[in-house]
Amino acid sequence: MSIPNLHFIMAVWGESYTDVFIDVVLPSQLSDNNLPALQHRQAYTYKIYTTADDAKTIQASPAFQQLAEVMPAEIHVIHPEQNAHIKTASVRHLMGSLHKRAIQEAARDNAFLAFLAPDAILSDGSFAAIEKRMLEGMEMVLISGIRVTKETALPAIRARYRRPDGTIHMDAADLTDCAFEFPHRYTQVLTWGAERFCSQWPSQTFWFVPPAGILAHCWHLHPILVKASTETDSFLGTIDGDYIERAGTQLERIHVIQDSDEACLIEISRADHEKTLLDTSAAFSMEKFLSWGQHSTNAFHRTFVDRPILFKGRAYTEAAMTEIGKDAAQVIEMLRAALEDYRIDIPLLRSFGEVAGAPAIYLYGSGECGRSVLAHAHRYGLTNIRGFIDSHTAGEAEGLPVHRLDDYLKGVRRPDDAIIITSMYLKDIARTLLQHGITEFLNGQEIYLEILLSNLEKSGEKPVDFIIVPWSTVAADS
Repeated sequence: MSIPNLHFIMAVWGESYTDVFIDVVLPSQLSDNNLPALQHRQAYTYKIYTTADDAKTIQASPAFQQLAEVMPAEIHVIHPEQNAHIKTASVRHLMGSLHKRAIQEAARDNAFLAFLAPDAILSDGSFAAIEKRMLEGMEMVLISGIRVTKETALPAIRARYRRPDGTIHMDAADLTDCAFEFPHRYTQVLTWGAERFCSQWPSQTFWFVPPAGILAHCWHLHPILVKASTETDSFLGTIDGDYIERAGTQLERIHVIQDSDEACLIEISRADHEKTLLDTSAAFSMEKFLSWGQHSTNAFHRTFVDRPILFKGRAYTEAAMTEIGKDAAQVIEMLRAALEDYRIDIPLLRSFGEVAGAPAIYLYGSGECGRSVLAHAHRYGLTNIRGFIDSHTAGEAEGLPVHRLDDYLKGVRRPDDAIIITSMYLKDIARTLLQHGITEFLNGQEIYLEILLSNLEKSGEKPVDFIIVPWSTVAADS
Protein backbone atom coordinates (compact mmCIF):
# COMPACT_ATOMS: atom_id res chain seq x y z
CA MET A 1 0.00 0.00 0.00
CA SER A 2 1.35 3.43 -0.94
CA ILE A 3 1.95 5.89 1.87
CA PRO A 4 -0.42 8.90 1.72
CA ASN A 5 1.18 12.31 1.54
CA LEU A 6 0.34 14.52 4.53
CA HIS A 7 0.93 18.23 5.09
CA PHE A 8 0.66 19.60 8.63
CA ILE A 9 -0.49 23.22 8.29
CA MET A 10 0.29 25.92 10.84
CA ALA A 11 -0.77 29.50 10.03
CA VAL A 12 0.60 31.86 12.68
CA TRP A 13 1.59 35.50 12.85
CA GLY A 14 1.86 38.25 15.45
CA GLU A 15 4.06 38.27 18.54
CA SER A 16 1.40 36.97 20.94
CA TYR A 17 0.41 33.92 18.88
CA THR A 18 3.96 33.19 17.74
CA ASP A 19 5.19 33.16 21.35
CA VAL A 20 2.49 30.71 22.46
CA PHE A 21 3.20 28.53 19.43
CA ILE A 22 6.93 28.12 20.04
CA ASP A 23 6.62 28.14 23.86
CA VAL A 24 3.96 25.47 24.48
CA VAL A 25 2.04 24.42 21.35
CA LEU A 26 4.89 23.13 19.19
CA PRO A 27 6.64 21.58 22.23
CA SER A 28 3.40 19.69 22.99
CA GLN A 29 3.28 18.44 19.39
CA LEU A 30 6.79 17.07 19.94
CA SER A 31 5.73 14.91 22.90
CA ASP A 32 6.56 11.21 22.66
CA ASN A 33 3.29 10.00 21.10
CA ASN A 34 2.61 12.93 18.80
CA LEU A 35 4.82 13.89 15.84
CA PRO A 36 7.74 11.60 16.84
CA ALA A 37 5.34 8.61 16.93
CA LEU A 38 4.08 8.97 13.35
CA GLN A 39 4.80 5.83 11.35
CA HIS A 40 5.68 7.69 8.16
CA ARG A 41 6.78 11.07 9.46
CA GLN A 42 9.71 11.33 7.04
CA ALA A 43 7.20 11.19 4.17
CA TYR A 44 5.15 14.04 5.63
CA THR A 45 5.84 17.79 5.73
CA TYR A 46 5.18 20.29 8.50
CA LYS A 47 4.45 23.65 6.83
CA ILE A 48 4.41 26.94 8.73
CA TYR A 49 2.81 29.97 7.05
CA THR A 50 3.77 33.26 8.67
CA THR A 51 5.36 36.68 8.18
CA ALA A 52 9.04 37.34 7.55
CA ASP A 53 9.50 38.91 10.99
CA ASP A 54 7.84 36.01 12.78
CA ALA A 55 9.73 33.49 10.63
CA LYS A 56 13.01 34.69 12.16
CA THR A 57 11.67 34.06 15.66
CA ILE A 58 10.26 30.66 14.77
CA GLN A 59 13.36 29.43 12.96
CA ALA A 60 15.61 30.46 15.85
CA SER A 61 13.49 28.69 18.48
CA PRO A 62 14.64 25.42 20.09
CA ALA A 63 11.23 23.90 19.35
CA PHE A 64 11.60 24.43 15.59
CA GLN A 65 15.10 22.95 15.70
CA GLN A 66 13.65 19.86 17.38
CA LEU A 67 10.84 19.71 14.81
CA ALA A 68 13.35 19.76 11.94
CA GLU A 69 15.10 16.75 13.48
CA VAL A 70 11.82 14.81 13.71
CA MET A 71 10.41 15.40 10.21
CA PRO A 72 10.72 17.63 7.13
CA ALA A 73 9.70 21.18 8.07
CA GLU A 74 9.22 24.26 5.91
CA ILE A 75 8.53 27.92 6.60
CA HIS A 76 6.60 29.97 4.04
CA VAL A 77 6.10 33.71 4.41
CA ILE A 78 4.02 36.52 3.03
CA HIS A 79 6.29 38.46 0.69
CA PRO A 80 7.95 41.27 2.69
CA GLU A 81 6.81 43.83 0.10
CA GLN A 82 3.26 43.19 1.36
CA ASN A 83 4.03 43.79 5.04
CA ALA A 84 1.95 46.97 5.08
CA HIS A 85 -1.12 45.00 4.00
CA ILE A 86 -0.78 42.52 6.86
CA LYS A 87 -1.67 45.17 9.44
CA THR A 88 -4.78 46.30 7.55
CA ALA A 89 -6.09 42.89 6.48
CA SER A 90 -8.77 41.21 8.57
CA VAL A 91 -7.75 38.07 10.45
CA ARG A 92 -10.39 36.16 8.47
CA HIS A 93 -9.00 37.29 5.10
CA LEU A 94 -5.35 36.69 6.01
CA MET A 95 -6.04 33.28 7.54
CA GLY A 96 -8.15 32.36 4.52
CA SER A 97 -5.35 33.40 2.15
CA LEU A 98 -2.79 31.27 3.98
CA HIS A 99 -5.10 28.27 4.18
CA LYS A 100 -6.03 28.53 0.50
CA ARG A 101 -2.36 28.50 -0.45
CA ALA A 102 -1.84 25.43 1.74
CA ILE A 103 -4.84 23.70 0.15
CA GLN A 104 -3.57 24.43 -3.36
CA GLU A 105 -0.14 23.01 -2.56
CA ALA A 106 -1.64 19.91 -0.94
CA ALA A 107 -3.98 19.33 -3.88
CA ARG A 108 -1.02 19.60 -6.25
CA ASP A 109 0.78 16.92 -4.23
CA ASN A 110 -2.38 14.77 -3.85
CA ALA A 111 -1.94 15.15 -0.10
CA PHE A 112 -3.98 15.22 3.06
CA LEU A 113 -4.05 18.36 5.22
CA ALA A 114 -3.84 18.48 9.00
CA PHE A 115 -5.01 21.94 10.03
CA LEU A 116 -3.33 23.02 13.28
CA ALA A 117 -3.78 26.20 15.32
CA PRO A 118 -1.06 28.21 17.10
CA ASP A 119 -3.09 28.43 20.32
CA ALA A 120 -4.33 24.82 20.49
CA ILE A 121 -2.70 21.98 22.43
CA LEU A 122 -3.42 18.42 21.31
CA SER A 123 -3.05 15.63 23.84
CA ASP A 124 -0.12 13.23 23.71
CA GLY A 125 -1.13 10.50 21.25
CA SER A 126 -3.46 12.66 19.14
CA PHE A 127 -1.18 12.81 16.10
CA ALA A 128 -0.69 9.06 16.04
CA ALA A 129 -4.47 8.59 16.32
CA ILE A 130 -5.11 10.95 13.40
CA GLU A 131 -2.53 9.18 11.24
CA LYS A 132 -4.16 5.84 12.11
CA ARG A 133 -7.55 7.07 10.86
CA MET A 134 -5.98 8.31 7.63
CA LEU A 135 -4.25 4.98 7.02
CA GLU A 136 -7.58 3.21 7.67
CA GLY A 137 -9.13 5.14 4.78
CA MET A 138 -10.76 8.12 6.46
CA GLU A 139 -10.66 11.28 4.32
CA MET A 140 -11.80 13.71 7.00
CA VAL A 141 -11.37 13.73 10.78
CA LEU A 142 -13.32 16.25 12.85
CA ILE A 143 -12.49 17.32 16.40
CA SER A 144 -13.85 19.69 19.04
CA GLY A 145 -11.96 21.62 21.68
CA ILE A 146 -12.47 23.49 24.94
CA ARG A 147 -11.24 27.02 25.51
CA VAL A 148 -9.15 27.83 28.61
CA THR A 149 -7.95 31.15 30.03
CA LYS A 150 -4.44 32.02 28.88
CA GLU A 151 -3.45 34.17 31.84
CA THR A 152 -3.99 31.36 34.37
CA ALA A 153 -3.61 28.18 32.31
CA LEU A 154 -0.27 28.94 30.63
CA PRO A 155 1.81 29.32 33.82
CA ALA A 156 0.36 26.07 35.16
CA ILE A 157 1.07 24.20 31.92
CA ARG A 158 4.67 25.38 31.86
CA ALA A 159 5.25 24.49 35.51
CA ARG A 160 3.55 21.09 35.53
CA TYR A 161 4.15 19.52 32.15
CA ARG A 162 7.41 20.78 30.63
CA ARG A 163 10.20 18.20 30.52
CA PRO A 164 13.94 18.91 30.68
CA ASP A 165 14.24 18.64 26.87
CA GLY A 166 11.67 21.45 26.50
CA THR A 167 8.80 19.29 25.24
CA ILE A 168 5.41 19.40 26.95
CA HIS A 169 3.57 16.16 27.71
CA MET A 170 -0.16 16.39 28.46
CA ASP A 171 -2.47 13.44 28.03
CA ALA A 172 -6.22 13.78 27.52
CA ALA A 173 -6.94 13.69 31.26
CA ASP A 174 -4.42 16.49 31.84
CA LEU A 175 -6.10 18.68 29.20
CA THR A 176 -9.60 18.00 30.53
CA ASP A 177 -8.53 18.75 34.10
CA CYS A 178 -6.98 21.97 32.80
CA ALA A 179 -10.32 22.91 31.23
CA PHE A 180 -12.04 22.25 34.57
CA GLU A 181 -9.49 24.29 36.51
CA PHE A 182 -9.07 27.24 34.11
CA PRO A 183 -12.30 27.48 32.08
CA HIS A 184 -12.58 30.46 29.78
CA ARG A 185 -15.63 32.67 30.15
CA TYR A 186 -16.54 31.78 26.58
CA THR A 187 -16.72 28.12 27.58
CA GLN A 188 -18.86 29.05 30.57
CA VAL A 189 -21.41 30.98 28.49
CA LEU A 190 -21.70 27.99 26.16
CA THR A 191 -22.57 25.70 29.07
CA TRP A 192 -26.21 24.60 29.00
CA GLY A 193 -28.17 25.93 31.95
CA ALA A 194 -25.82 28.85 32.55
CA GLU A 195 -27.47 32.04 33.76
CA ARG A 196 -25.79 33.84 30.86
CA PHE A 197 -25.76 31.80 27.64
CA CYS A 198 -24.27 32.87 24.30
CA SER A 199 -27.40 32.33 22.20
CA GLN A 200 -26.06 34.58 19.46
CA TRP A 201 -23.13 32.24 18.61
CA PRO A 202 -23.75 28.80 20.21
CA SER A 203 -21.41 26.82 17.96
CA GLN A 204 -20.75 24.41 20.86
CA THR A 205 -22.83 23.42 23.87
CA PHE A 206 -21.15 22.01 26.98
CA TRP A 207 -22.24 20.11 30.07
CA PHE A 208 -19.73 19.98 32.94
CA VAL A 209 -20.09 16.63 34.70
CA PRO A 210 -18.38 16.51 38.13
CA PRO A 211 -15.98 15.32 39.24
CA ALA A 212 -14.02 15.38 35.98
CA GLY A 213 -16.08 14.99 32.83
CA ILE A 214 -17.19 17.39 30.13
CA LEU A 215 -19.77 16.57 27.47
CA ALA A 216 -20.04 18.56 24.24
CA HIS A 217 -22.41 18.70 21.30
CA CYS A 218 -21.08 20.84 18.47
CA TRP A 219 -22.62 22.48 15.43
CA HIS A 220 -19.14 23.48 14.23
CA LEU A 221 -16.28 20.98 14.33
CA HIS A 222 -12.67 21.59 13.35
CA PRO A 223 -11.28 19.60 10.38
CA ILE A 224 -8.07 18.29 11.90
CA LEU A 225 -7.59 16.11 8.80
CA VAL A 226 -8.94 16.60 5.26
CA LYS A 227 -8.13 15.08 1.87
CA ALA A 228 -7.18 18.07 -0.26
CA SER A 229 -9.01 18.87 -3.47
CA THR A 230 -8.63 21.68 -6.00
CA GLU A 231 -12.41 22.08 -5.85
CA THR A 232 -12.21 23.35 -2.26
CA ASP A 233 -9.73 26.23 -2.52
CA SER A 234 -12.47 28.72 -3.44
CA PHE A 235 -14.30 28.53 -0.12
CA LEU A 236 -15.74 31.85 1.06
CA GLY A 237 -15.67 31.50 4.83
CA THR A 238 -13.45 29.43 7.11
CA ILE A 239 -12.16 25.88 7.14
CA ASP A 240 -14.80 24.87 9.71
CA GLY A 241 -17.51 26.79 7.82
CA ASP A 242 -18.23 26.24 4.15
CA TYR A 243 -14.85 24.63 3.38
CA ILE A 244 -15.62 21.25 4.91
CA GLU A 245 -19.00 21.15 3.18
CA ARG A 246 -17.44 21.97 -0.20
CA ALA A 247 -14.92 19.17 0.30
CA GLY A 248 -17.73 16.78 -0.64
CA THR A 249 -16.37 13.94 1.49
CA GLN A 250 -18.66 10.91 1.69
CA LEU A 251 -20.12 10.41 5.17
CA GLU A 252 -18.62 6.95 5.52
CA ARG A 253 -15.18 8.53 5.01
CA ILE A 254 -15.66 11.05 7.84
CA HIS A 255 -14.62 10.26 11.40
CA VAL A 256 -15.68 12.39 14.37
CA ILE A 257 -13.48 12.11 17.45
CA GLN A 258 -16.02 11.51 20.22
CA ASP A 259 -13.78 10.31 23.03
CA SER A 260 -10.83 12.24 24.42
CA ASP A 261 -9.01 8.94 24.92
CA GLU A 262 -8.48 9.01 21.15
CA ALA A 263 -7.54 12.70 20.85
CA CYS A 264 -8.18 15.83 22.89
CA LEU A 265 -7.74 19.55 22.25
CA ILE A 266 -7.79 22.74 24.31
CA GLU A 267 -7.57 26.30 22.99
CA ILE A 268 -5.62 28.91 24.95
CA SER A 269 -7.26 32.34 24.76
CA ARG A 270 -6.87 35.65 26.54
CA ALA A 271 -9.53 36.41 29.12
CA ASP A 272 -10.97 39.18 26.91
CA HIS A 273 -11.33 36.92 23.85
CA GLU A 274 -14.78 37.48 22.26
CA LYS A 275 -15.49 40.13 24.89
CA THR A 276 -18.50 41.53 23.03
CA LEU A 277 -20.18 38.14 22.90
CA LEU A 278 -19.38 37.57 26.56
CA ASP A 279 -20.75 40.92 27.66
CA THR A 280 -23.98 40.58 25.66
CA SER A 281 -24.79 37.02 26.73
CA ALA A 282 -28.03 36.66 28.66
CA ALA A 283 -30.62 34.00 29.41
CA PHE A 284 -30.99 31.45 26.60
CA SER A 285 -32.98 32.89 23.70
CA MET A 286 -34.55 30.51 21.20
CA GLU A 287 -35.08 33.42 18.82
CA LYS A 288 -31.36 34.28 18.78
CA PHE A 289 -30.37 30.63 18.50
CA LEU A 290 -32.64 30.08 15.51
CA SER A 291 -31.38 33.22 13.81
CA TRP A 292 -27.78 32.06 14.29
CA GLY A 293 -28.58 28.52 13.18
CA GLN A 294 -30.30 29.72 10.02
CA HIS A 295 -27.36 31.84 8.90
CA SER A 296 -24.36 30.01 10.39
CA THR A 297 -25.03 26.30 9.97
CA ASN A 298 -25.35 24.21 6.86
CA ALA A 299 -26.51 20.66 6.20
CA PHE A 300 -23.01 19.37 6.95
CA HIS A 301 -22.95 21.00 10.41
CA ARG A 302 -26.38 19.66 11.30
CA THR A 303 -25.33 16.12 10.41
CA PHE A 304 -22.96 15.74 13.35
CA VAL A 305 -24.44 17.81 16.18
CA ASP A 306 -26.19 14.81 17.74
CA ARG A 307 -22.89 12.99 18.31
CA PRO A 308 -21.79 13.33 21.95
CA ILE A 309 -18.14 14.23 22.49
CA LEU A 310 -16.64 13.13 25.81
CA PHE A 311 -13.76 14.82 27.62
CA LYS A 312 -12.45 12.66 30.46
CA GLY A 313 -10.44 14.03 33.36
CA ARG A 314 -8.37 12.01 35.79
CA ALA A 315 -11.34 11.35 38.12
CA TYR A 316 -13.90 10.77 35.34
CA THR A 317 -16.80 8.42 36.08
CA GLU A 318 -18.97 6.77 33.44
CA ALA A 319 -22.11 6.71 35.60
CA ALA A 320 -22.28 10.48 36.01
CA MET A 321 -21.73 11.04 32.29
CA THR A 322 -24.44 8.56 31.29
CA GLU A 323 -27.18 10.43 33.15
CA ILE A 324 -26.14 13.84 31.86
CA GLY A 325 -25.76 12.40 28.38
CA LYS A 326 -29.44 11.45 28.24
CA ASP A 327 -30.52 14.96 29.19
CA ALA A 328 -28.07 16.52 26.73
CA ALA A 329 -29.35 14.34 23.88
CA GLN A 330 -32.90 15.55 24.54
CA VAL A 331 -31.79 19.20 24.55
CA ILE A 332 -29.91 18.83 21.27
CA GLU A 333 -32.81 17.01 19.63
CA MET A 334 -35.14 19.81 20.74
CA LEU A 335 -32.82 22.48 19.32
CA ARG A 336 -32.26 20.64 16.07
CA ALA A 337 -35.97 20.00 15.57
CA ALA A 338 -36.74 23.67 16.21
CA LEU A 339 -34.07 24.70 13.71
CA GLU A 340 -35.35 22.26 11.08
CA ASP A 341 -38.84 23.73 11.44
CA TYR A 342 -37.47 27.27 11.27
CA ARG A 343 -34.80 27.21 8.61
CA ILE A 344 -35.34 27.73 4.90
CA ASP A 345 -33.01 26.52 2.17
CA ILE A 346 -33.14 29.06 -0.64
CA PRO A 347 -31.54 27.96 -3.93
CA LEU A 348 -28.74 30.26 -5.08
CA LEU A 349 -28.98 32.01 -8.43
CA ARG A 350 -25.51 31.40 -9.82
CA SER A 351 -26.09 32.54 -13.41
CA PHE A 352 -28.74 34.58 -15.20
CA GLY A 353 -28.94 31.73 -17.66
CA GLU A 354 -31.01 29.87 -15.06
CA VAL A 355 -33.89 32.35 -15.45
CA ALA A 356 -33.39 33.52 -19.04
CA GLY A 357 -36.38 31.46 -20.19
CA ALA A 358 -38.84 32.74 -17.59
CA PRO A 359 -41.73 34.79 -19.06
CA ALA A 360 -41.30 37.42 -16.34
CA ILE A 361 -38.76 38.06 -13.58
CA TYR A 362 -39.37 40.18 -10.49
CA LEU A 363 -36.65 41.31 -8.10
CA TYR A 364 -37.81 41.31 -4.48
CA GLY A 365 -35.95 44.29 -3.04
CA SER A 366 -35.53 47.63 -4.78
CA GLY A 367 -32.53 48.87 -2.80
CA GLU A 368 -28.87 48.86 -3.78
CA CYS A 369 -28.72 45.09 -4.16
CA GLY A 370 -31.77 44.93 -6.42
CA ARG A 371 -30.66 47.84 -8.59
CA SER A 372 -27.15 46.41 -8.96
CA VAL A 373 -28.51 43.01 -9.96
CA LEU A 374 -30.83 44.69 -12.48
CA ALA A 375 -27.94 46.59 -14.10
CA HIS A 376 -25.84 43.43 -14.20
CA ALA A 377 -28.74 41.50 -15.76
CA HIS A 378 -29.10 44.11 -18.49
CA ARG A 379 -25.39 43.83 -19.28
CA TYR A 380 -25.88 40.07 -19.49
CA GLY A 381 -28.64 40.67 -22.04
CA LEU A 382 -31.60 39.72 -19.87
CA THR A 383 -34.72 41.55 -21.06
CA ASN A 384 -37.50 39.83 -19.11
CA ILE A 385 -37.20 41.63 -15.75
CA ARG A 386 -40.60 43.27 -15.39
CA GLY A 387 -40.24 45.07 -12.07
CA PHE A 388 -39.48 45.07 -8.36
CA ILE A 389 -41.44 43.83 -5.35
CA ASP A 390 -41.25 45.61 -2.01
CA SER A 391 -42.83 44.67 1.31
CA HIS A 392 -43.88 48.22 2.14
CA THR A 393 -43.54 50.77 -0.67
CA ALA A 394 -44.67 51.22 -4.27
CA GLY A 395 -43.40 53.47 -7.01
CA GLU A 396 -40.69 53.26 -9.61
CA ALA A 397 -36.99 52.34 -9.66
CA GLU A 398 -34.61 52.34 -12.60
CA GLY A 399 -37.53 52.82 -14.98
CA LEU A 400 -39.42 49.78 -13.71
CA PRO A 401 -42.49 49.59 -11.46
CA VAL A 402 -42.09 48.80 -7.77
CA HIS A 403 -45.08 46.76 -6.55
CA ARG A 404 -46.08 46.39 -2.93
CA LEU A 405 -46.30 42.68 -2.20
CA ASP A 406 -50.07 42.80 -1.68
CA ASP A 407 -50.56 44.57 -5.01
CA TYR A 408 -48.27 42.12 -6.79
CA LEU A 409 -50.19 39.15 -5.38
CA LYS A 410 -53.61 40.57 -6.25
CA GLY A 411 -53.12 41.93 -9.74
CA VAL A 412 -49.70 41.21 -11.19
CA ARG A 413 -48.48 37.74 -10.31
CA ARG A 414 -48.54 34.87 -12.78
CA PRO A 415 -47.79 31.26 -11.76
CA ASP A 416 -44.67 31.05 -13.95
CA ASP A 417 -43.07 34.28 -12.66
CA ALA A 418 -39.47 33.97 -11.49
CA ILE A 419 -38.75 35.80 -8.23
CA ILE A 420 -35.19 36.67 -7.25
CA ILE A 421 -34.71 37.93 -3.68
CA THR A 422 -32.32 40.89 -3.75
CA SER A 423 -32.56 42.11 -0.18
CA MET A 424 -30.60 41.71 3.04
CA TYR A 425 -33.82 40.47 4.65
CA LEU A 426 -33.57 37.24 2.70
CA LYS A 427 -35.02 34.81 5.24
CA ASP A 428 -37.87 37.09 6.32
CA ILE A 429 -38.91 37.61 2.70
CA ALA A 430 -38.71 33.89 2.00
CA ARG A 431 -41.02 33.16 4.93
CA THR A 432 -43.46 35.80 3.75
CA LEU A 433 -43.55 34.30 0.27
CA LEU A 434 -44.10 30.82 1.69
CA GLN A 435 -46.99 32.12 3.79
CA HIS A 436 -48.60 33.29 0.56
CA GLY A 437 -48.12 29.92 -1.11
CA ILE A 438 -45.14 30.93 -3.26
CA THR A 439 -42.54 28.18 -2.98
CA GLU A 440 -40.33 28.92 -6.00
CA PHE A 441 -37.81 31.73 -5.55
CA LEU A 442 -34.07 32.26 -5.81
CA ASN A 443 -31.37 33.89 -3.70
CA GLY A 444 -29.71 36.69 -5.68
CA GLN A 445 -27.10 37.55 -3.06
CA GLU A 446 -24.25 35.55 -4.61
CA ILE A 447 -24.71 37.46 -7.88
CA TYR A 448 -24.63 40.69 -5.85
CA LEU A 449 -21.46 39.56 -4.06
CA GLU A 450 -19.78 38.96 -7.41
CA ILE A 451 -20.79 42.47 -8.49
CA LEU A 452 -19.30 43.98 -5.32
CA LEU A 453 -16.04 42.07 -5.74
CA SER A 454 -15.83 43.13 -9.38
CA ASN A 455 -16.39 46.77 -8.40
CA LEU A 456 -13.75 46.54 -5.69
CA GLU A 457 -11.27 45.09 -8.15
CA LYS A 458 -11.92 47.91 -10.63
CA SER A 459 -11.54 50.55 -7.91
CA GLY A 460 -8.35 49.00 -6.55
CA GLU A 461 -9.99 48.35 -3.17
CA LYS A 462 -10.27 44.58 -3.48
CA PRO A 463 -8.64 42.74 -0.54
CA VAL A 464 -5.03 42.09 -1.43
CA ASP A 465 -4.03 38.72 -2.83
CA PHE A 466 -1.14 37.78 -0.59
CA ILE A 467 1.97 36.37 -2.25
CA ILE A 468 3.42 33.43 -0.31
CA VAL A 469 7.07 32.52 -0.86
CA PRO A 470 9.54 30.11 0.78
CA TRP A 471 11.28 31.70 3.76
CA SER A 472 14.61 30.44 2.47
CA THR A 473 14.41 32.74 -0.56
CA VAL A 474 13.58 35.77 1.59
CA ALA A 475 16.25 34.98 4.18
CA ALA A 476 18.85 34.61 1.44
CA ASP A 477 18.03 38.08 0.09
CA SER A 478 18.03 39.81 3.48
